[in-house]
Amino acid sequence: MREWDLRPERTSLLDSLFVFLSQYPKSGDFPSEDSEEEFTLDERMFGDLSLRGLEYLTETWARVLDPYWIKAKQEVLESFASGGAPESYIAVDQIVQHLNNDLLEVFRIRNAMMEAVDAARRITCISSDLI
Repeated sequence: MREWDLRPERTSLLDSLFVFLSQYPKSGDFPSEDSEEEFTLDERMFGDLSLRGLEYLTETWARVLDPYWIKAKQEVLESFASGGAPESYIAVDQIVQHLNNDLLEVFRIRNAMMEAVDAARRITCISSDLI
């Protein structure tokens, strides 16, 4: 797959998903300063996925982020209402930060997204079998 095969808005979603998944170990604990375990996932996480698998993954991640996007949008509206400068763009990073602050959900969502990565791999296998 070539980078231009993927819609541009999807690449920022995949970047944010990679960062989100790589910041927490599989056990669900926060990484400690002295931890020797590495959580690098790089292209090994998404590099083997077909375009169909990547689209599935980004759609799933976008749906997960929707409630957090609403929170980020509400903050912008409140800032504007209180005389703050209006923001014309809400970055995906801002939305993911709201998710990271939701400590009751962050690990459940991480596990769900790891399952979505596995599902995207299955979609990729099915797609390659049809070719």
